[in-house]
Amino acid sequence: MDDHEQTNKGNAVKADWHNVTLTRGVTGYSGNLRIRFQRSGNTLTLTTEEYMISGDSSRNKANINYEVKVGNNTVWDLDSPDDRKQDGQWHTWSNYKSVAIPSGTQTVTFRAEFIFDMSGPDDRAIATHAVSI
Repeated sequence: MDDHEQTNKGNAVKADWHNVTLTRGVTGYSGNLRIRFQRSGNTLTLTTEEYMISGDSSRNKANINYEVKVGNNTVWDLDSPDDRKQDGQWHTWSNYKSVAIPSGTQTVTFRAEFIFDMSGPDDRAIATHAVSI
């Protein structure tokens, strides 16, 4: 067994990491955010990994607003700087958070709002993903 299946101490089973890509587009632009999460007992560990925004590669002022809810409670609210590249390439955006969650099955909702840098008003697209853990 590898370390994803067992810990080295006492045969306790480790929780698997889950990978999700939040994707949404509007008016010729698209945003992608790769995230990972893991539940171990009453702890939920969350990461953002990288993003890709396609659209106008001459612009570098897009934003990503990211939110994670457990049930109706927001446990992570993270806004990127106003400097996200729109070049259609993957870029690292590495963030980490560990939160305590109640016992039992919980609904976790991941939400990414992509705000595309455009001439004039900036278009927005929202991607969500919900899972029971």
